[in-house]
Amino acid sequence: MIFSELDGAGRCRWSDHSARPALLDAAPDPDTVEPLPRAQLILGERRRSPFVALEMLDGGGSQVGGHPLWLSDAEYPECPSCSQPMAFVAQVQTSDLGEPAEGVWYAFVCFDCSIAASSYQQT
Repeated sequence: MIFSELDGAGRCRWSDHSARPALLDAAPDPDTVEPLPRAQLILGERRRSPFVALEMLDGGGSQVGGHPLWLSDAEYPECPSCSQPMAFVAQVQTSDLGEPAEGVWYAFVCFDCSIAASSYQQT
């Protein structure tokens, strides 16, 4: 889980509640690093229900609000400051970015403490 702290202007910074991943300290091999996709997500039509994402495993699973599409076990984070469950905000299914990819990024927030969290799952 990666945590960040939000300010009143919507900017975020790395939170001391996050452990720095060791891979950030290692120099990547430039021959093996793939560039990030340049696709842009846009808002689509309103879904019939907040549960429709459960039917979208083959693409189109990105969403704002509703209920998350968990690829494995549900992982609602607790706020590291107040220990309350964090609210689900959005998810991005990596295949929706236009590249053949697998996995979903999840975003959460604790509105009381202004702390955000993100996590990733893949099958």
